[in-house]
Amino acid sequence: VLLGPAGVGLMGLYQTILGLGSTLAGCGIGNSGVRQLAASAGEEATLAIVRRALWLANLVLGVGGMVILWLLREPVAQWVFGDTAHAGEVGWLGLGVFFTLIAGSQTALLQGLRRIGDLARVNVISAFFAAAAGIALVYLLGQAGVLWFVLVAPAISVLVASHYAARLPRPQTPRDWQAISQQWQAMLKLGIPFMVA
Repeated sequence: VLLGPAGVGLMGLYQTILGLGSTLAGCGIGNSGVRQLAASAGEEATLAIVRRALWLANLVLGVGGMVILWLLREPVAQWVFGDTAHAGEVGWLGLGVFFTLIAGSQTALLQGLRRIGDLARVNVISAFFAAAAGIALVYLLGQAGVLWFVLVAPAISVLVASHYAARLPRPQTPRDWQAISQQWQAMLKLGIPFMVA
């Protein structure tokens, strides 16, 4: 109602870019991470390694996705909009890719450890506050608030998911980079087919 059909269409295009960017940058690590976490339940040392590997992988992939989308903002804007007038906004969507992957690492952790109640709370609370904040931004900024409406959802998901993930016991084992690298390989081997699908 506030934006009209053109504003809603613009929001859909931004969400499509964000979703595609997050899927490609994530390499399916979120899905394969859930499997690795569930498989290592009950083995504290392995679980700690999988948790670290999942977090670091999403951090690295999130930063990489953010940087790549920023660097490719003009070609992506040309491809989606037919011109480069929205290239700046497309570049800012890289921040949303980063937030989406960080939130995904937290929700994968909750899902893999079977904290289904916490996962449901994260989804409901995030959706409520993201909708409230996004509508307020659109109300105050008009069509200029569409970009921030799209970015506020993953940002709030990071905050809420991190709150619930922080309540889990912290891994106490020392960092074993060779074991973390092996977990990355296993996650990518399963995750990339998820991404392609």
